[in-house]
Amino acid sequence: SALRDQMFEIAKNVSRNLGLYYQNLENVVETYVAQWLQKGYTGDTLELISHYCFRYSYRSLESMNDVVNKFYKLGLISVEAINQYTSGIVVADQSIKEVLEACSLLRSVTSADRDFYKTWTSVWGFNQDAILCVAKKSVGTLGPISYMNKILSTLHSQNKHDLSDVKTYLAKTNTATNSTNQIEKHEYTKQELDALFDSLDDIEV
Repeated sequence: SALRDQMFEIAKNVSRNLGLYYQNLENVVETYVAQWLQKGYTGDTLELISHYCFRYSYRSLESMNDVVNKFYKLGLISVEAINQYTSGIVVADQSIKEVLEACSLLRSVTSADRDFYKTWTSVWGFNQDAILCVAKKSVGTLGPISYMNKILSTLHSQNKHDLSDVKTYLAKTNTATNSTNQIEKHEYTKQELDALFDSLDDIEV
């Protein structure tokens, strides 16, 4: 049937994108492709996901299946929805990158950075300007992110979240003493995929 031919074509393309070769695709169709199509995925979306997985070194059908299930749990089924979700994470990462640069940390964004930033903004209610103000104060400390977290936690406990409150508080604290901590330098690669897959790690399936 036309559907069966389509399923074998998807199985072939996905396997090839993952760097896999199967002489008989029957098992791939039954175990994976049929389930993915039942969830509402199309060949185009599955090919996109398989490309992402290969580039992120998730190069087995089992690991791709985990990714598909996580997307499904997030309600992401179309190519547009997945790309929009990824763009949203990348935009958030740009804000975090700005904070890291203000701290003089020249490295890529980590999942730990994302957790801290989510707490500072979504949970504690600080805006970017307030966070950047504290970030600049943290330059020269041994652990700028830990230093920032401590300051922001103190301010939050005192219900002081406005930029003016932050500036007043920081003016009273001693200037961070310069230390010999070295600026970390990392090659900035696979930013969008790192952001995407890090966020997916938090999704339980």
